Amino acid sequence: STHAHMGYNVTMTTTNPTLKDLPLTEDDLPIWMRRAMRGNDWGALLTVGFSALVAWYFILSPTLPQFTATENYVFMVQDYADAFSEGRLYPRWAAHAESGYGAPIYHYQPPGATYLGGIITALFNNNPVAAVRTVYLIGFMLAGVGTYGIVVRHRGAAAAVLAAMLYVTSPYIGITAPHALGNLDISLALGLLPVLLWSVDRLVYANYPQDFPFVVLTFATLILTSPRVAAAGGVLSIVLVMWHLTQRNPRLCRPRIVIIALLTGLLLTTFYWFPAIAERYMVYWQPQTLTGQPVFVTLAGLLAPYRQIDTNAIVPAPHLGFGWLRLMLITLSIPGVLLVQRRFTMEALTLLCGTAITAVVVLVFPLETWLIGVATLCFSASVGAALSFRDRFSERTQRLVLAIVLMVILGASRAAWLPPQSISTIPSPTPGGQVQHEASGYGVAVVPPGRAYPTTLPRATSPVNELLRSYRDGDENLNRSAPTRQSNRLRVSPLTESAHAARFQISGDGTERVTLAVTYFPGWRARVNQRRMSVTPGEAGLLSVQSPAVTNGTLVVWLGTTLFRRGAWLVSLMTAAGMLWFVQRRYRYARPQYHEVKLLTLPEARLILLLLLLSAGVVYFAARFNAPLSIRAAEPNPLASATNLDLRTTAGLNLLAYDLNTTRFQHGETLQLALYWSALQEITQNYRVQVTLFGIDRTISLGKAEIRYPGGLPPTRWTQNRTVRDLHYIEISRQIPPGEYLVEVTLELCDVNDLSCDPADRPRFFERDGFPVGQIYDLPATIEVIE
Repeated sequence: STHAHMGYNVTMTTTNPTLKDLPLTEDDLPIWMRRAMRGNDWGALLTVGFSALVAWYFILSPTLPQFTATENYVFMVQDYADAFSEGRLYPRWAAHAESGYGAPIYHYQPPGATYLGGIITALFNNNPVAAVRTVYLIGFMLAGVGTYGIVVRHRGAAAAVLAAMLYVTSPYIGITAPHALGNLDISLALGLLPVLLWSVDRLVYANYPQDFPFVVLTFATLILTSPRVAAAGGVLSIVLVMWHLTQRNPRLCRPRIVIIALLTGLLLTTFYWFPAIAERYMVYWQPQTLTGQPVFVTLAGLLAPYRQIDTNAIVPAPHLGFGWLRLMLITLSIPGVLLVQRRFTMEALTLLCGTAITAVVVLVFPLETWLIGVATLCFSASVGAALSFRDRFSERTQRLVLAIVLMVILGASRAAWLPPQSISTIPSPTPGGQVQHEASGYGVAVVPPGRAYPTTLPRATSPVNELLRSYRDGDENLNRSAPTRQSNRLRVSPLTESAHAARFQISGDGTERVTLAVTYFPGWRARVNQRRMSVTPGEAGLLSVQSPAVTNGTLVVWLGTTLFRRGAWLVSLMTAAGMLWFVQRRYRYARPQYHEVKLLTLPEARLILLLLLLSAGVVYFAARFNAPLSIRAAEPNPLASATNLDLRTTAGLNLLAYDLNTTRFQHGETLQLALYWSALQEITQNYRVQVTLFGIDRTISLGKAEIRYPGGLPPTRWTQNRTVRDLHYIEISRQIPPGEYLVEVTLELCDVNDLSCDPADRPRFFERDGFPVGQIYDLPATIEVIE
């Protein structure tokens, strides 16, 4: 008998007369034959191509977005690569932070993204900038493939390709996280999140032996990359399992296997999170003087159109929204679920999850902007409901609908293809470059702006001149013995140094306390001529070693382990061994399975491939920098809706305009003020801006915004004739009585670590024609506070 299946003619021949005319169905075929007849998954390959194309900047550009947290990740990647080259497989110490004293930053910070970048740097290119670009590219690829994997099992390859494109070209994934904010860890974590959900869905639905370790390793990697995103992924995984239970599919595995996998992933990362929690009271968290622009989610921002980043702005404003196209598809998905599918499908689940996450981020956690990426993933996965309307048409019409929708997505997401071009290169990530970065007032080099960092040093600890000189001269052996030179009987000279250890030549007439220019932290060890010495916190929180009387001895200090760290590694190793045993046991009793998936037909794949090639041509000839046929639109004018000022200052800064959200406020509301600055010349000092709310009679100061660098960027880093948007917020509390008020703007020249300012050092404002205004400028708008 002959049976046609997907273009194949399957013939069964038998000599048994009772089976001669028995029809052959697909279920009668062996699993290997059904898999071979299914064809190639062209949708997955096309998704990889589109994801790489959206990330073209990180493939073709030799540098990275400047003045964002990406700079800090380059420094971190170089630190990890240096530690790997020294044989340290898990770094816990940032040796060059805090003016060279060092800090346990990597002990508490999730290592995932920077660890991957360090491996790429150490093993392949010795270029941390290229390594960070590669990590961004990996994040895009994971985001596309993971989203495709979630949708293809439930809705087919056509909807899966659309969902993947919606996700990777979305405002937050395509532009905001990598280009406007420079959040390398969040970009990679939002790429890993759909991979986790796909692996959980596969574990519940198919339960292959390899699915369990895949869930474990993916969840563990997500924890090491971003615990916050991992927590959201764990919650969504549980919700996904609960949805599977509502489907009443007898082939589903028991839900507890997913819970066990997630707990195993958590235990596998014990070596990171347990010591960080157990030793959290051994440090205090030092806020950085350099604080970035306040960034939070608003309902108006979520509904704003997808716009191109303003390349005239030194610090681009992030787009925290979905874009109109995604909002339209979300609207179409609702009737698709209610009118076409008419059941609680995967699309209905993701619609509900995306709506709930959006409500939570707007009403409860507006500062957690990464939740927009999670909500975008949920809404992208629901696109199958909107695409279900095309199932009523002919096969040819369905292909045309798919191609048209894809073209609309690519065209409406044009901003994702047009990232801003960096003007200059990332600063040198050498140890001397780290110290210079901090000494210039740009914050700790290995800590993104606005984040606090762990330290045990007192706040007023001064840098050591000899140590700074060693960094400036590029010495391989840094002079960390300067604090001990007050004793004439003790001589300490540096021999060698690495990220987690140092050797000194030491000579003394008697027992002495050797204080080194290294921050004390539990785990430091020391020995003199193979003899273990006690290590204690010394003067000003520095490392102090008890040294015996010795002539030409060798003092070795290194960062060792503690009881908490040893116990955490033991738990992680035992978990890994248990997982291997469990997986080996599952393979022993595994049975072959086959699950039908609706893949792209060959005509559909050819049509989408044509769109991919056309998109690649557009990127090469019209979207990349210096392209012969540029499709970049005219730069948006951020001053169009602002009030023009054009004030000059004696510091070389120009106050171009201001923008107030309103001039009438009630108690509990927030005054939002946007100042627009530019530099008329090279700025040699880092000025800060202070916005103050004064009574109309100038007798009382009732509200102040945070004093910080304009736009969150030190003016010495500004590029001339480019705009800096500087946001300030003042809460109208009940301590402010009803009445009329003025908004005053001043520029302050403060020490990097000191917020107290001398009024005499303030720059003066003057008008374009030279007419003096004074040190304080009152905005030409009266603020009214009403009951």
